[in-house]
Amino acid sequence: MPNFSMVLVVEIKDPSGAIVASHEGNISAEGDVARIVGEGVAKFRKENPTVPLMLSADQAGPTISIRHYFKPN
Repeated sequence: MPNFSMVLVVEIKDPSGAIVASHEGNISAEGDVARIVGEGVAKFRKENPTVPLMLSADQAGPTISIRHYFKPN
């Protein structure tokens, strides 16, 4: 058993770069990345119901930033 876990962090930022929603979760099985990103998007939509995640191509909209880190078990 490894002595660390990989954690995926999803941050949704507004055009100014401010984080408007974030979510993180452990990656331990196939499908975890999709689940964690989906939960981050769902959290954004719940917390910002009037802000569209997708805008037209010529407008600046929210950005989804994904990073990971390792934490000891």
